[in-house]
Amino acid sequence: MGLNHKYDRIWSREYSVQYCECAMRSLGPEVKAHLPALVKDAYYLPERGNEVLYAKSSEWSEWQKALAKVLKNPEKISRFVKRFHFFGSLYVKTAKRIGSAGLSKFSNQKLERLYREYFKSYLVYTAYVWAGFYTNELAAKLGENILVRKRIGTDVYDKVLAALLSPARKSGILKLQDQLRFLKYKLGIKPNGSLISKLLSQYSWMPCLDVQDNPWTKKESLTFYRELKRSKVEMDLASALRIAKLSDVEKEIFVLIRELIFIKDQRDVYRRMGVYWSLPLYAEIGRRTGFTRKQAGLLTRGEIILFLGKYQKPDEKKVKQRAHGFVMYWQGDDIAVEQNKSTTKATSGLRGEIKGLVASKGIKRGTVKLVLRVADLKKVKRGNVLVAITTHPDFVPAMQMSSAIVTDEGGLTSHAAIVSRELGIPCVVGTKIATRVFKDGDLVEVDANKGIVRKISKSNRS
Repeated sequence: MGLNHKYDRIWSREYSVQYCECAMRSLGPEVKAHLPALVKDAYYLPERGNEVLYAKSSEWSEWQKALAKVLKNPEKISRFVKRFHFFGSLYVKTAKRIGSAGLSKFSNQKLERLYREYFKSYLVYTAYVWAGFYTNELAAKLGENILVRKRIGTDVYDKVLAALLSPARKSGILKLQDQLRFLKYKLGIKPNGSLISKLLSQYSWMPCLDVQDNPWTKKESLTFYRELKRSKVEMDLASALRIAKLSDVEKEIFVLIRELIFIKDQRDVYRRMGVYWSLPLYAEIGRRTGFTRKQAGLLTRGEIILFLGKYQKPDEKKVKQRAHGFVMYWQGDDIAVEQNKSTTKATSGLRGEIKGLVASKGIKRGTVKLVLRVADLKKVKRGNVLVAITTHPDFVPAMQMSSAIVTDEGGLTSHAAIVSRELGIPCVVGTKIATRVFKDGDLVEVDANKGIVRKISKSNRS
């Protein structure tokens, strides 16, 4: 293994061994019936507390080309959408049934069968998570290509684009925000109201992207409600359609595009709900192996099966060391995990000005707060500029307090882009290097009219 021009950097995330293994396997032979192409030459390396996925450039390119073909066939899109929802719902149902089964009463052999069933459902759905994420990006580009050929005034073009690239309907954090805005701004219900607590309890699964994450507490939920801002969406869909003057065929294309954008949001709903319901399973596996629930997420699939089936206990020291990073790669037909021998260092001070895509217009100055992991969210205070690799639903409370948002990853339909437009916060996405250029305490200007982020003064760590 080695980093060179033949491998693409795919993403950097705060994932446990269980999810990294699932993500790699969900691009491989075990789920070939669900994918248009496979990516087998891939590996994870640790970096700044996260795990970075690299894939062989040629395989990754072929995989994306295969997905692009789906967009050329409305029947294939329709079939993909139906299968996505089927396997997403099945994953949640499977996780809920297993997680609610009173696992402590079962033998190791029974628990092994349930774990295998859960992981298989998790694996198949994750294949659709991959496809949904990247099909969405390709769909957004298709929509942009249609609009650039229209004679739309420059003063309204961005608003039209944002409206037409909005999800077909809202789910997850976007749906919750609308419900809470109605209660807060229409009904005037106070943050400590029992109705608020009941509603928020229905979304306690929101932060559960990985088995190492905890559900929302009442305190966190009420903080989210208190910080909630009014929606500042500047143009509705009907107005955008009228201005764009789309043909009937183009309107049908945008219907499909908006459905694929919805899938990008819904994929996280299925995933987070499934992980939430799986927590008792990992807690029980941890109890039997002598680990905590979070440490159980550091075990490989093989280690869990070996213990439950043959009572072969994993090496406690090696497992706990994985919390500080690990290397993962394909070794023949299986996946190997090694200890973190070296960590890729961040490159800071590359230059004082970077560029990205304009996701939500505006110009703001503020102090940088770097968010590389969930634990970093508590650093963000009102008026700070949130600089992150990407954003997730559990970032929203911090996003609501931020004066501007800057991300390494993402496009016009990314979570950061959609939420920032809802909040009316300047946002620049897809910079690739923002988290390597800026540090906590840097004073920066985010010019989200031009897609430029520039450093005004260096970090004072205050």
